[in-house]
Amino acid sequence: MTMAAHEIESIVRAVVARLREGQGGRVEPTSVSQSTMSAAPELAGGTLRLTGRLVTVATIAGRLDGVRQLELPAGAVVTPAVRDQLRQRNIPLRFTQTTAPAASPPITLYVHRTDPACSTDRLATSLGGQATLELLTACPVEQAVAELAAVLTHSASRGLLMTRGWAEAQGLANRWSSVRAFAAFDARMVQSARRDWNANLMVIDPGRSSQQEILHFTREFLRCESAK
Repeated sequence: MTMAAHEIESIVRAVVARLREGQGGRVEPTSVSQSTMSAAPELAGGTLRLTGRLVTVATIAGRLDGVRQLELPAGAVVTPAVRDQLRQRNIPLRFTQTTAPAASPPITLYVHRTDPACSTDRLATSLGGQATLELLTACPVEQAVAELAAVLTHSASRGLLMTRGWAEAQGLANRWSSVRAFAAFDARMVQSARRDWNANLMVIDPGRSSQQEILHFTREFLRCESAK
């Protein structure tokens, strides 16, 4: 599926808004990364430095005057609309290669669900340092898939979608070029999907898998490296 830059920008903005809504007290502050929020920019010698992992048009609005270079942390997601603005202004984009602090896990796991009653508390408290969790607010399956596709754009991002409509979700997700989705029913399926296909979105039916199984599948999903 291909989308225009403004459509992707709209989806990404919705994701950021939903991330903020989803952090309303349901997760311990140490369990959820705050880095998707736009930090105050630093302008030095014509270089604008931003520390957020997600850069949208709203992030740079009114900040590009006098800027000769935009500097972002390695792995930051930049929307197409932002790249267009930078090209129009002849502002080069540079990603820093500094090593992340040891306390910061290397993987961001975006957790989505279609049923508000489906609990994510066990994941938030049990994954430890395996990943930084970003919990999105529950919504219909098609919208959930679109929001996950907007953030699964680099190797350090993975997604977990919990829905009883797992077959529909898997089919919709694999229409997106950035997504390699699979439905998980046992740990061997998870391992195979990661190693053989480099899968980045795991779909789980909470009606078929217990909380303990979901946690086990998720740990395997984060642990296994792709053979590709």
